[in-house]
Amino acid sequence: MPPHAPAIFLACFCWSAWNAAAYAEEVSVPVDYQSRQIQLAGRFEKPPGPGPFPVVILLHNCAGIDGSPSLAVWAQLMWAQGYATLRLDSFTARGYSNVCANLQVRPAERAQDVFAAAYMLAARPDVRPDRIAALGVSHGAATAIYVARDYGELHPWRERLAAWHGRLVASVALYGGCRGNPDRPVIAPLLALLGGRDDWAPAAPCVALANGQPNGIMQSVIYPDAYHSFDAAGGYRETPQRLRPHARIQPRSNRGCAQASCRISLTISAIIRDAVLQQSPSSRSGDGVGLSNGPLSEPLTMRRRCSRILRP
Repeated sequence: MPPHAPAIFLACFCWSAWNAAAYAEEVSVPVDYQSRQIQLAGRFEKPPGPGPFPVVILLHNCAGIDGSPSLAVWAQLMWAQGYATLRLDSFTARGYSNVCANLQVRPAERAQDVFAAAYMLAARPDVRPDRIAALGVSHGAATAIYVARDYGELHPWRERLAAWHGRLVASVALYGGCRGNPDRPVIAPLLALLGGRDDWAPAAPCVALANGQPNGIMQSVIYPDAYHSFDAAGGYRETPQRLRPHARIQPRSNRGCAQASCRISLTISAIIRDAVLQQSPSSRSGDGVGLSNGPLSEPLTMRRRCSRILRP
């Protein structure tokens, strides 16, 4: 059975201090679409420090890059731990701003966007090509799940990325759908954070997928009182036919959101905690959890804080 967490705080600003990115750059990612090449827009941001940095590709929901405000929060959380981020816009170059009604762009297409972005990132001197992760919300979460599974059309992309010594090492999915071919196993560490009252992306398929994987390669965590978009202020109770605002959940505290932040932070850190092997001894962390060439210089403090937050 998956662990359950308290009702999640919808306005998900959980950490006491946020850090801005030290550097930002508008980039483009070439992908093939309908027999032509298009250029996806992206915003690459990184924290202070010499790098190279592990990087998290952030994937928006079906409302597009401008309809996914919570990505800015997760980006700040990543910078605070020494990760670079790439916020990738999969819709604008395809001629869409919102696909919630008809899903004109599918997660399978966006999965190839992720690999194209990873390939571009792997060529950068300020990125660790073997330490690339994906984090998505809703439609982007379904994409993150797709990326973590063994679909044949992604094999050439994995091989191409490996030729640059690159690798997608983890996926994090917030309220994403796990439907699809059950014969496609999860082959990269995957964390799924799910709303127990989500009526668009129900938790059950992801729980079943996680339970069917060996060696705990996929974890699922359910927030019983949370609807879809539980990390966005106000959130949504959604159905495939239309979006309708739901009554704001009034939790007792923001503990649920803090737990989600900690689970994401520690899960990704556990996978890529050896990313900063080329730091000078004075800049390295003693506990091996944080990536201390970024602005968060006290990873042990983060671990202790999260230990308290995640305590039953």
